Amino acid sequence: MESLNSLARYKLTIFAEPAAAVSAKAVIPIFHKWIREHSIDDLLIDVADYTHLPSGPNALLVGHEANLAIEASSDAIGLCYIRKRNTTGDLAESLTRSATTLLEAARMLESDSEAMPDGNFTFQTDKLVFSPNDRLLAPNTAETARAVEKMLETFGEKLHGTNSVTIDSQTKGQQPTFSITPKTCVSLDKLIENLSS
Repeated sequence: MESLNSLARYKLTIFAEPAAAVSAKAVIPIFHKWIREHSIDDLLIDVADYTHLPSGPNALLVGHEANLAIEASSDAIGLCYIRKRNTTGDLAESLTRSATTLLEAARMLESDSEAMPDGNFTFQTDKLVFSPNDRLLAPNTAETARAVEKMLETFGEKLHGTNSVTIDSQTKGQQPTFSITPKTCVSLDKLIENLSS
């Protein structure tokens, strides 16, 4: 499916455990610090506080090419990388760069004691969720699902350094999501290393 290769708008999510230890309020000043210190390889613009909302993005770091967010749902809390602009290269290259940024941001949050007023949390490497956000290039069809699953299987093998990954799809409303799950988990550092090789 050729149109999928041009997909520029999507979301990647990695989840934190325990979810109760993650404080979006505590992450907001860290996002401001990342803007001041140019910690992320993107033009970072602003931070938005949505902690009054029970679900969705609670802390949002707005960038030119992508946003980062602490996002809550009824059963989990995660760090999201929300790509919103075209980039050079195909979708596989874009995913590699996006996942690297997401994982590096997760590692920075894990190592920042100011992010953890409610106790320590870690980002789990047992699942990475991909959500296409473009109904024109990635319509919610069986053909798109097969193409995304094939592409994510190749990406997941690179990410985890193994050919033992499972791709599960699920549809919530109009938007399908795809989970990349390895048989064995490795550290954030190892995932970042795998993507750079």
